[in-house]
Amino acid sequence: MRLQVFDVDYRTDPLRIRLFGKNSEGVFKLLDRKFRPYFYAVPEEDTGEIEKDLEEKDFTSDKREDLEIIDFEVVEVKDGLESIDVVKVYVGVPATITKLKNELWDLESVSHCREFDIPFYRRYLIDKELRPGSWVEIEGDHQESEKFVSEIEVQDIRPLESSRDLQWKSLAFDLEVIDEDIVMASFYSEKFRKVLSLKDTDLEFVEEVEDQAEMLERFIEIVEDQKADILLGYNTDEFDFDILRDKADETG
Repeated sequence: MRLQVFDVDYRTDPLRIRLFGKNSEGVFKLLDRKFRPYFYAVPEEDTGEIEKDLEEKDFTSDKREDLEIIDFEVVEVKDGLESIDVVKVYVGVPATITKLKNELWDLESVSHCREFDIPFYRRYLIDKELRPGSWVEIEGDHQESEKFVSEIEVQDIRPLESSRDLQWKSLAFDLEVIDEDIVMASFYSEKFRKVLSLKDTDLEFVEEVEDQAEMLERFIEIVEDQKADILLGYNTDEFDFDILRDKADETG
């Protein structure tokens, strides 16, 4: 199956990469549970000393929590124009990489650590040679889904060379907030405009809502009715979505 990928993130417990892609059939959700987070430990002298330390030492964070190392192996990487042997350290949870890096850096066998600051989803894109907007070839098991054409458990994913782009439907939105209450929510797309407001007005594209609960209900209905592939906004990840989550928790 071929898809054009437009978004990627990850979830934990259990750990899985999530990709969202589209073709002429619609939007698909892809799950890759096989990819593991990792970083590199560069030896002071010999990789064997690092391997010995990893086999013998139990690692804990400042909060005394166990820092799980799933596996490790010696690999060859580029160091400028030269190639060197390093230890590739696999972990169970991406958030523990920084803590484990600090633990390993204190070992006499370790000179320094590398690539510990690459976000997990970007690590996936780099290693798989993917980029948002690119076409991919997917092999995997299809499962039924209420929100997508299907969910696919990825067995293999490969980048494709293609200049063909699909038509994407975007919906821009913005929230106006006063004293932590949403007083206005505006929407705009190529063929749609709407404003939800707590105050009445005679403008035809403005719809009055009674309270925060109705504001959220209508917000969700509009997004679902518009069937947008992409929600757009200014600083939405850092502000608007946080407000929506908080209000959803408050109103139940």
